[in-house]
Amino acid sequence: MQQEMLLADGTFSNRDDRIDRIKGIAIILMVYGHASPFCRSFIYQFHLAVFLMASGLCYKDSIQSGKGFLCYFLRKLRSFYLPYVVLNGLVVLCMNSLIQLNIYTDDPSFLVDTQNYIFPQVLTEPLDKTEIWNQLKLVLLFHNTTQIGTASWFLTALFEILILHSILSLIINRLSNKTVFYVVLLIGTTWLAWFLNVQDITFLNPERCLPGMYAPFLLGILLRRIQWDGTYPWLVALCSFGVILMFSQYQIVELSLGMIGNPVLYLLGSLAGWYLLEAIARMMKKTSCAGRFCAYAGKHTLGIFCLHILAFKLVSLLYVRVNHRPDYLIASFHIIFDANECWRVVYGIAGVLLPLLVLFLFEKCKNIFIDLYDG
Repeated sequence: MQQEMLLADGTFSNRDDRIDRIKGIAIILMVYGHASPFCRSFIYQFHLAVFLMASGLCYKDSIQSGKGFLCYFLRKLRSFYLPYVVLNGLVVLCMNSLIQLNIYTDDPSFLVDTQNYIFPQVLTEPLDKTEIWNQLKLVLLFHNTTQIGTASWFLTALFEILILHSILSLIINRLSNKTVFYVVLLIGTTWLAWFLNVQDITFLNPERCLPGMYAPFLLGILLRRIQWDGTYPWLVALCSFGVILMFSQYQIVELSLGMIGNPVLYLLGSLAGWYLLEAIARMMKKTSCAGRFCAYAGKHTLGIFCLHILAFKLVSLLYVRVNHRPDYLIASFHIIFDANECWRVVYGIAGVLLPLLVLFLFEKCKNIFIDLYDG
């Protein structure tokens, strides 16, 4: 039975929950990828591209006027700007308390113990009122992510892509053959992403990641024309897995840095990632535990995006207690990289389950208050 559902980009679509299952699998892979597991390069070939393709696939090209665009702009601003500001604003306001809790640290010994980590670590000094206000202004301008809210950069980027595409759609609304236009635009944006990466044009940061992200969004729009009927899902999953595994040996994809490697491999890898997750989603029964869990996670990707790094800190706290390590290691970002692969699995599980638990309790409390108010 089909029903109307809210998508990650804030649009509504009448469909079954297969898209939610795809997004659920993707968000689980994203969180696990942030734990830097052995398969990180494999996951990074496609995990963010899948979210962008889902947004493109479900995008409703219904803006016909300037007034319609304004309504769309305000709706997207509410969907993306508010959670971005709440998350990063609270972190800035609570920064000094977070330092005391070792979620951040100003202890110089921290840099000594983490000097061999694959990602460089930094100290965070306590903020005075002026510094807090300066950082809050950047957050309010939609242009400053905190370490805890680092994944919220994706909200800014997706918001910009949706607004830019809606303006473009309004301009080309009268074109008779939009498909050809989108194909040409796809080729152009992918080439631009590759060019910016190869030339290492840093003055455009962080906007230089937008061409590489807009390309899979356009792929999602074009996917409407080439819908797969779902036959032979095992074969599709196996072939897609093999393609991604092969590509991961030849290129590095880091969309947050604008790195896409080979442009052709990037597009093919993104498509392979989509069909891999779609094949897995099709093989899941909607009523199975795995199917329902992935669909639920897919409907709450925004919350997982925002809260999973904070959930990682709880695992880091457990790690330092179990292994009798200094408390300042809790500030390691994203994780404590001394942790073995089993701990990284724990990071991945906690990074999904704890945010979902918080969101579930929040929804229950909200419903209780609504019922009390209505009563």
